Amino acid sequence: MTVVRSMEIWGDTVEAGTCLDDECRARVTFAVNVKTGRRNIFTGRLVALRTERDPASGREIWIVDASDSHFATCPGAERFRQRRTGR
Repeated sequence: MTVVRSMEIWGDTVEAGTCLDDECRARVTFAVNVKTGRRNIFTGRLVALRTERDPASGREIWIVDASDSHFATCPGAERFRQRRTGR
């Protein structure tokens, strides 16, 4: 049995783009994490495993596969992490 680690993102924040790393330049999808409020980056087109509605705001929440995170495959992932943490 395969276990899927999921993540909740706001459905209205999903947008297509391109990785900014010069070595990568992959097609990616950006979306804001419901719990952290931070923008996450995913490889390729993001597909919701299922959707829910936030009872307080009525906004759509997408439950997605967390393993689709672009940082798992991007050659420039460490450079982006360093920039974010100020190292």
